[in-house]
Parts: sequence; C-alpha cells; structure tokens
Amino acid sequence: MKRMITISLLAGLVGLTACSTPKSEYSVIDTITLEDGLPTNDSIQKVYDEIDFQRACQAYIWGLPMMATDGFVQSFKKDLNGQWGDLMWVKTFEDRSYGITANATTDYFFTWVNLQDTGPIVIDVPAGLTAGFISDIWQRCPADLGVPGLNKGKGGKHLLVGPGQEAPQNTEGYRIIKTETTHNLILTRIIEPNPKKAMELREAFQIYPLAKANNPPKTKIVEIGGRVWKTTQPEGFGYWEGMSRMINSEPVGERDRLIYATLQPLGIEKGKPFNPDARQRKVLEKAAVMGELMAKTTGFITRLESAEYVKGSMWDYPLVVGPTQRGENYDLLDERAAWTYEALGISRGMTSRSVGVGSVYHGQYRSRDGKWLDGSQAYVLRVPKNVPAKNFWTVTVYDNKTRYLIQNGTGYADRGSRSDIVTNEDGSVDIHFGPVAPSGKEKNWIKTNPGEPWFAYFRLYGPLQPYFDRSWVLPDIEKVK
Repeated sequence: MKRMITISLLAGLVGLTACSTPKSEYSVIDTITLEDGLPTNDSIQKVYDEIDFQRACQAYIWGLPMMATDGFVQSFKKDLNGQWGDLMWVKTFEDRSYGITANATTDYFFTWVNLQDTGPIVIDVPAGLTAGFISDIWQRCPADLGVPGLNKGKGGKHLLVGPGQEAPQNTEGYRIIKTETTHNLILTRIIEPNPKKAMELREAFQIYPLAKANNPPKTKIVEIGGRVWKTTQPEGFGYWEGMSRMINSEPVGERDRLIYATLQPLGIEKGKPFNPDARQRKVLEKAAVMGELMAKTTGFITRLESAEYVKGSMWDYPLVVGPTQRGENYDLLDERAAWTYEALGISRGMTSRSVGVGSVYHGQYRSRDGKWLDGSQAYVLRVPKNVPAKNFWTVTVYDNKTRYLIQNGTGYADRGSRSDIVTNEDGSVDIHFGPVAPSGKEKNWIKTNPGEPWFAYFRLYGPLQPYFDRSWVLPDIEKVK
C-alpha cells in the first residue's frame, strides 16, 4: 500500500520588500507531496526550488561584506565621479548622511583603488595620524594605518600589493602590505581637534601608483559637496546582479568555493554572464528579502554570546568579528554578516582592547523595557561621570531601515563630549531622544521622527582602563515615564 504525505513549505513572503518593515507573516505557497517517501512528479521541481531558495538565503548572508563593498564602489564611480586614488572628504552632516552608521563627529577621508588597473599602490602616511585602515572587498583588513597601524603613528610609506602581484626589489623602507582582492578601500579619520594640525595631516596623506613613485602626483582631495552617495548593499534583485559582477572581477578564495557551487544553479557563475530565467529570478528575489531579514535579526536582536557587554544590558557589541574574520575552528559567518549589514569596515583599531588605543562601539536597538526604540516616544540615557575615553565619547542615532544617520531636520544626529552639552551636578550627562525637546534640555537632545524606529551607537575613542575592568558601566536607554 502506498503512503501519501504532504509537506507545506514556508517559501513565500508576503508584504516584505527590501529595507522595509515586515507588515505580514509568512504565507504557505507550495505543498510537496510524497509517495512512499519520494516526491511525486509534480513536486520534484518544488524540492529543487526549495533547495535553491535556502541556498540563496545563505549566499545572501555570505555575500554581505562583498555586496556592501560593491554598492560603495559603484557609488564612488557613478555618484561621486571618483577616480581610483581620489581622496573623498566627508566633512558636513549632509556628507555623512550616506555613510552607513557613520561617525557624525569627525571628518572621514576615503578612496577606492583597483590594483588590477594601477599595479601596487604607495600609501604615504604622515606621523600623528590617529586612525585609518585598508579594507578588501570582504571587509577584511590587510593593515591599519596611523596609531593602531604598523608604524604606531610614526608615519611612513606603505606599499599595497594585490593578488598576482609582487613587490619590486627596490622598495627598501616601505611597509609591504599584501591584499587578496583587487578592489580595496583606504579610509582615514582625522580625530585631531586642532584645525591647523588636522589640515596638515590631511594634505600630507598621499596615495599614488608605485609606477609613478619617481615623480608622484599629488593626491587629489575631492569634497562631497552635498552629493547623494551610497554605502549599503544593493536592494532586491540588484543584490544578485552585483554579486555576479564582483565574482567575475575578483579572484576565487579557497574558503568560498562551496558557496560558488551553490550559486551555479541560480545562474551566478564565474566566467559567465548573469542571465537568470524566470524561475531563478523568482527564487533570487525572495531570497534577497529573507536574507536581509536574517541579517537584520542577527544584528539587531543578536544571539551571539560574544556580543554581550554586561549581563542584562540592552547595549551589545555590534562588532564581534576581527580583521581576518576567522575563529579558531570556523570563519565568523553570522558575526561578519551582522556587522556588515549595519556598518562598513573592520580594523584592528576598531577591535583593539589596548588601553587608550582605537575605539569601542556599543549598539542599542530596544529600550530598557525590551521594546523597539520608537521615534514617537521620549527616552533618556544617563551617561555616568568620568567617561573612560582618552579622546572623546559620543552617542549617535541612526535610522533603523537605512542604517544612515537619522534625518531629523536639525542638522545633527549625535551628542557627546565634543558637543556643547549640559552636565549634571554629579558630573553625569543626560542625553534625551524624542520628537520634542524637553524644556531646558535642548542642548542634550537628539530629535527622532514619529513613525520611524531608530537605534543608537555609543562610541569611546581611546577607551581607558575603567572601561575594560567594568568599573565604569553604561546604563541603558530608558523610556521616559
């Protein structure tokens, strides 16, 4: 006697779009029928669709560091008209508004290089540069620059060498840095508060091809000038178009070969054009939605033990993956996906646990009562006195959907020790969040937008010993009663 079984697959997503808040639940759209434990003829393709859907969801998670890089590279070229080696100057609130979870306090300088086009690149770092790093397309960090870097802030020439390239013999005095990808981001932050010294550092930072080292051209500094740019991954089907493009422009990493195999049935294969049929396109579009929801959940409501700040705190560490992205026995897949969905770049300075060096980041997405931070409600964060930061501290508000600085009409999205804020009599500082400033607290207020969820980052630059030994602990953001 034949035994018939039906299995419902949760393969359909209703009411979900990329970078949107879900407004409905899963809906069952496919039913697989088994006969004696085997799929019937009309269910075989449904099984393959489910295989491809599940694999595509995981490929989305796997590809996040690369795809945020792709979005950034494409915007650098198209929106900013950037040429390889041009140093883009991010200095205004409007400029920063398109940098994913950008620091809203200090200037950024960044450029992209394509080592396949230029050959090895010289990076001449001035003494006194506080922070900077190089990031490959996977957001691994071949090297830090500045104080956390190889020369510990003393300056010097570095030579960035790409895959398949060799450093020439006549490079004595250079720090040789090897990268595994052809596209690389070079980023610096000028934390120096003295405007004159900051300008000197800015002008002394030079980037040029080694082939032009005998007569190096002066690095071109380009102001963003209010132009709209992008540092997030492409949305929807564009995610997979970008993935095909990047796979075809970069060498294959040994660690990624199995993922490449799962992408072939979906039409993404190195050395071949991306022309998916209707079935493949449908699967990929669904997987882009589910993949993003997985990444957002992994980051915003983390289950990673390594993300815990102190027991019971709503603050966590959004950055729990190091520059190599490798653990003792496995690569840190969820850790890097959680971070690269909401931020960009992983450097040694950003993950340093050395007193007075680098920076530390905390993220809070829900208030003390466990509910999402709501733009229509009022909240307060009491920052205890004697914040253990050698350089400065700041709390910054971001839009939950875009992960960019909140656009609230005030021209700022952060408050901190470099802001004109009011300190309490006991030395603590109250930071207020909400659509309306509490009376007399305007200097300590960050405006939020009704109907828009948000999250906050708390940063310490140059964290000191009381931070590491937890004799100083940051309380949660709480809803005002």
